[in-house]
Amino acid sequence: MRIYILGLLLFMGQSLYAQVSKDTYETAVNYLNCKTIEASLTSEKEDLNKFKKECNCDEFSTLTFEKILVSIPKKYGGTLELSKEINSLINNYSNAANDPIRYLSQNAFNDKKKLGKLYAFKDKRKGEEFENVQKSITEGLNHIFGVHEDTGWYSSPDQTALGVEDESEVIFDRSQTSITNQEKAGWFGGLTFEFDIIAILISIITALILYAYLDFNFLKKSDEVPSAVKSYVSSKLNDPLFKVGSKQTTPNSEIRSLRDDLDKLKGVIRDLEKQINGLATKSINTHVTGGEKHIITPPILDKNTYKEREVFYLSNPNADESFNSLSISHAFRTGASIYRFTKIDDFRAEFQIDNREDAIKLALQFPDKNIDPACEPKNAFNPKAKSVYTSAPGKAELRADKWKVTSKAIIEYI
Repeated sequence: MRIYILGLLLFMGQSLYAQVSKDTYETAVNYLNCKTIEASLTSEKEDLNKFKKECNCDEFSTLTFEKILVSIPKKYGGTLELSKEINSLINNYSNAANDPIRYLSQNAFNDKKKLGKLYAFKDKRKGEEFENVQKSITEGLNHIFGVHEDTGWYSSPDQTALGVEDESEVIFDRSQTSITNQEKAGWFGGLTFEFDIIAILISIITALILYAYLDFNFLKKSDEVPSAVKSYVSSKLNDPLFKVGSKQTTPNSEIRSLRDDLDKLKGVIRDLEKQINGLATKSINTHVTGGEKHIITPPILDKNTYKEREVFYLSNPNADESFNSLSISHAFRTGASIYRFTKIDDFRAEFQIDNREDAIKLALQFPDKNIDPACEPKNAFNPKAKSVYTSAPGKAELRADKWKVTSKAIIEYI
C-alpha cells in the first residue's frame, strides 16, 4: 500500500512541471531543418531563392520533412544527407522534452558523435556567421513553444500563428531577442530549471507528510485483524484437504489428473482441426446446369480477415514512387496528411488520397509532386478541379524505411 502511495506522489511531482507535446516538438525539428538548409544555401542565391519559394520556414502548419526534402536541389547531395540527419532528432523527443529550445539550438550542434553532419555545419561557420544562424533558429523556436523571452516561462503556443496563411502574421521581432536570454535568466540557464527544482522539493515535502500520516494510522490499527482474514483462515482450518492424516485426494494428484484430461482434449481438438482442413479443400456444393457441372469451392479465409486493419497517414510521395515510413502519422494532420494507408499485413498496404477537403486541397496545389508519383489519372488534369476521386486504391510494399508503390491508385479529377 505504501509503495502505491509513494508512486502516486512521485507521479504528482512529475506533473507539476509541463513538457511540450510531441507534435509541437516535431514542428520545431522541421523548423530547425528548414532554417539550417537555408543557411547552407546562402552562397548560392538562385538556389536559395528557389528553396524559399517552395518551402517557407515560417509556415509552421504546412512545414514537413517531405516538403523540405523535395525542395532541396538534387545536386546538393551533402545537404540532402544533412536534412535527413536533422530529421532523426524527432526520435530524441524523450531526451529533449524538458528543455527543447536548448537542445535544438545548442546541444544538437555540439553532438559530434551522433550528429556529425550538423556538427560539421557549425564548425564550417565560426564566429558571427553561426551566431546569426543560431539566433534566428532560437527566435523561431521561442515562437513555436510559446516561450516568454523576458521570463523564460513556457506557455501554450499561439495556435493562430501556427495556422495562419498570411506570412506577415509570423514575422518575429528579431531585434529584441538574444541567444543568451535563457542563460541570463537564472541558475544554469533559465527560470525553467528553477521551477523544476521548486516542483521537486514541493513533491518531496508532500510525500513525507502523507507518508508520516499514513504510517501513524497504520500503526494504530495494526493490532486489529480484518474479519475477511479471520473468515478465510477458519475456512481453511475446516477444509479436509488441509487436515493431517486426511484420506482425501491430495492437491498434487488432482493436478496430475486434470493435466491428463487436458492432454486428451488437446488431442481431440487436433483431430477436429485436421478434419476441418480436409473439408475446406474439397467441394462442398455440386450442381448441374445445362449439362455442365459446376463445383463451388469454399474461399480460403486470410488469417487477418477478422483483424482490425491498421490505418496511417503520409504526406506527398517521393519522386521515385515511394513514401518515407519515418513520417507516418496514425492520426490525420491538417496541412500535412494527403494519403490514407490501410495495412493488408505487416509489409503490404493499400492507399488512396484521403477524402477530407484539406487533404484534397493540399494534393491539388502541386499535382506533379503530390499526385503523379503515386496515382494514375483517368482524365487530364484540370486546374479548375475541386476534388479528386479514387476509383481504385493503389498498393505499396514496405522496403527498408520506405513504402514502395507497386500499383498506382486510379483517380479522376472532378
